[in-house]
Amino acid sequence: KIKKMKDKRYTVNWSRSVKALTITLSIIFVLTELFLLIASFNFTDDWHDRAWCLFTFIVILSVSAYTMALTPLSISLTPTELILYRPIGKKMFPIDCIQHIDVYNEEAGIRIFGSGGFWGFIGLFYSKQLGKHSAYVGDYHEAFYIILNSGKKVVLSCENRDFIISSITKRNAPNSPKQPTN
Repeated sequence: KIKKMKDKRYTVNWSRSVKALTITLSIIFVLTELFLLIASFNFTDDWHDRAWCLFTFIVILSVSAYTMALTPLSISLTPTELILYRPIGKKMFPIDCIQHIDVYNEEAGIRIFGSGGFWGFIGLFYSKQLGKHSAYVGDYHEAFYIILNSGKKVVLSCENRDFIISSITKRNAPNSPKQPTN
């Protein structure tokens, strides 16, 4: 049974608000980038103005690319790890280091640092349920959280989250009558 799960990836779906915000901001950013390029070469001969336009262009492009690179794409469960796949790299959580896993019942909470819906909810957040935690979420209706042995709290989301929760809970059953602590 465990070997069947090895290659199965569960998609991180986006909520309507994440889709709308990502599409809207992407359009605004692309139009802004085009305007900055056109303005820097057609509307001014002053090198200060051109430098400012190009600097702004680079900042917008960098922030967009960085956020896109962190967006959660899918999650897989191997016999030893819960793996979060992103466009650039993956984040691995060893199953034996997961102290607790359960359904996450809140919305995003307060964003401390990161993206509040542009390419997903990614970054550092604060909520009543968990306190300070990291998030890699596309849709909070599919969200679950893990608490690692180190005390670090992470909120993730994917299709079939109940299967992920029950599989990890069964594997960690001898270790885990522990409840979350804030």
